Amino acid sequence: SAPSTPPSLLPAVVTNSSALLSWRPPSAPNGPIARYEVRWGQAGDRARLTSREVAGGQDLEVEGLLPYTPYSWEVRACTEGAPQCWGPWSPPSSLHTSVGAPGRPGRPRVVFLNSTTAEVAWEIDSR
Repeated sequence: SAPSTPPSLLPAVVTNSSALLSWRPPSAPNGPIARYEVRWGQAGDRARLTSREVAGGQDLEVEGLLPYTPYSWEVRACTEGAPQCWGPWSPPSSLHTSVGAPGRPGRPRVVFLNSTTAEVAWEIDSR
C-alpha cells in the first residue's frame, strides 16, 4: 500500500533564482520508496504549480525562479509495487528567493523643462 505518512521537508537552500529542496522519507513508508513527486509554485497561486518526479534521491534543484519572491513547495512518496502508490502530500513549506541584481534600465527619456532644468525618466525592468 501507499506510504501512510508524508515525507518530512527540510529547510530549502535558496539563491536569487534557484532552490535546493530536500526531504526525509516518510516515517511509515509501507515498503521501499520508488519515487517522490515534488510540486512548487509562487505562494498563493495553487493554479499554476509545477511538478516533477524524482527517483533515487531526496532532493531536487529547482531553477528559473524569480528573485525576491515567496514560493511554496510540497512532496509525496510512492511505494514500489503498490497499485495505489502515492501517499499523502506533505504540509506545504515556504521559501523566499534572495534579492537579485537589478536589471538594465530602459532607454532614458529627457524633457527639458527650461534652460536650467531637465527631467529624466526610464522604464524599470520588472524581471
